[in-house]
Formats: sequence, structure tokens, C-alpha cells
Amino acid sequence: MVMGKSFPEDELRSWLARRGIDLQDPQLLRLALTHASFAYEKGGRESNQRLEFLGDAVLELVVREFLYRLRPQTDEGELTKLKSNIVRGETLASKAKEIGLGRFILLGKGEKSKGGGENPSNLAGCLEAVIGAIYLDGGMERARSFVEREVIGEELLNAEPNYKGKLQEFSQGNGWGLPLYLVEEKAGGKFEVKVRLKEEVWGRGKGRSKKEAEQTAAKEALEKLGEIYGL
Repeated sequence: MVMGKSFPEDELRSWLARRGIDLQDPQLLRLALTHASFAYEKGGRESNQRLEFLGDAVLELVVREFLYRLRPQTDEGELTKLKSNIVRGETLASKAKEIGLGRFILLGKGEKSKGGGENPSNLAGCLEAVIGAIYLDGGMERARSFVEREVIGEELLNAEPNYKGKLQEFSQGNGWGLPLYLVEEKAGGKFEVKVRLKEEVWGRGKGRSKKEAEQTAAKEALEKLGEIYGL
């Protein structure tokens, strides 16, 4: 963790350069990394909270546009769930930790003593503030490039839709109650599951886990229901 005069400008600029970012205004970067506790100790100087506010909006727009273009066949509900999974605090904190952002955050003594550089809220907020700084310094294209490379992960974009959730919504919305998942057998390390609605089996699935098998069964059920009810 770094504070005050020890703030490693060259190291941080090198860190950003490896990510294709060359900020023209180094003060913006320092501001993005200034936690409120540090600002307070230094006589009430500005913290990164306003940049965090801006970065949050830039992040939302970039992710929404990216998903809109990437998944033209995905409906609004699934896009919203996928977007929420990417921009939620836990995901941002994890991404910030992966790229080592925590060691650059300027923290007050009290916050630093509590391990504030590993605090998920601090990490997520700092990452949003950095996005805000990149946007102000280099515009939307540079911010978009950073977000797509460092925040939007392939594992999130390629995540399977929540078939169980969609099936439950349909079932309850039509007064059918909750879907019933039954494990038929577990052999060779794999689960085989069937899903019943209104006492009728609509889907079967296999998977390495019970959850995976249930998702597959729900997907098959939705496909069959779609043929009948136009889902």
C-alpha cells in the first residue's frame, strides 16, 4: 500500500501502459486512487467519490452497449441479468484484485490498518473511479477499451442463461406452481434429472453436478413449452 510522497507514479503509469492506457493528466489518476479516509486526513482534499460516480455511469453504458451488440437474440430480461452480474460490486472488486489495483489506493491510517486495500467496497469503488478518470482524460473509446479488456470477462459473457429461473417464472405465472426436479440416478460421477410440471415430465438432463443437470432439464422443458406456448 502506498501513501503520500511514496505514491509510485512511474510504476502506476507503467501498469496502465501495459493495459493500453496512457493518461495525459496524472492528477486525475491520483484523484481516482484517493480514498475518502486519506482525503480527510490531508485536510479535506477531494476524494475519488465524484470520479467513482462518473465511472459507474460510463461502466454501465459500455457494458449495456457491448451486450446489446454481442447478443442480438437475447431478450431484455436476460441482458439485464447478465449486465448486473458484470457491474455488481463483488465482480468489480474481484477484477480490481486480479489486476493488482489495491496496492495503489491512497488510504488513511485507520483504513490502512484495517486492510482497506483488500476491502471489496474500496476495490470496486476505486476501479469505477479509474474508469471515470480514463473517460475524462481520453474519452469514451479509451474507457470502452479498458472496460472490455479488464472488466468484461469471457466467463461472464459466455455464462449460460438461468433456465431454471425462466422455467419457474413461466410455471408460476401460469398457476402451475413450482417445477419439481427429481434425481433419477447418479452413475459414473454424473447426475440424471427430470423436471415435472403439473405431474408431467417436460425435460430431462444430465450433468457433472445436480445443478448442471437441473439446468439442462429446465432448458429442454422450455424448448418443449416454447413449441406449444410460443415462448
